Amino acid sequence: MSVHLTTPVWKHSWPYLLLATFTVLGATYLRSFLSSRTVFARAETLLHDGALEGAIRQYGRTIRWYTPGNRYTLVAAQRLLKISDLSYQQGKWEQAIMALQHLRNALSAIRSVYQPYPTLLKRCQVKLAESFTHLSPGKTAVQQATFKKQLLHMFQETPGPSSIRTFFAALMYLLWLGSMALLLWFWGRFSTQQRVAVGMLHLISLVTWMAALMG
Repeated sequence: MSVHLTTPVWKHSWPYLLLATFTVLGATYLRSFLSSRTVFARAETLLHDGALEGAIRQYGRTIRWYTPGNRYTLVAAQRLLKISDLSYQQGKWEQAIMALQHLRNALSAIRSVYQPYPTLLKRCQVKLAESFTHLSPGKTAVQQATFKKQLLHMFQETPGPSSIRTFFAALMYLLWLGSMALLLWFWGRFSTQQRVAVGMLHLISLVTWMAALMG
């Protein structure tokens, strides 16, 4: 690629910015993937040793390292469902509830502009409502059905911020990163007015991003 003296700076610096972006994203993905693999291996060891409660907690931690295409998080979610099924069949309602609660909490924690593993989450919500009904004996069939319906409605409520606000926060975060990259990369080439303009954009995007997260 030939560069002339009159070529604008951005035309010959964008490949480096693109490379830096992909490097950061790749490092983040690799970090999440390796962490999920490590925690998943720990959960499998605990399960093999019969330490079921410890395994449940570690499977829940594995899911929280979710990245698209990560097989460890998917298998961890399936393991928790399987543990809850076996516990339910054996009449161990509290153990089944523990596995389902860890699954539901972990799946809710990784929700962003979309919900990963929505089918697993729906199955978890139904099973959780069924398991809780067994902890309240003495009710009639009608009362049990009503109680289960109320629980299911509560579990299906979407926790956390709305998808629109989450998307807006992500957009402001990207704008904050982009403006910071511009300031670092072109500080020496920017005029005073350009520095002030990009600096204000950087500050506004930071404040808006934090407000969207805390709102």
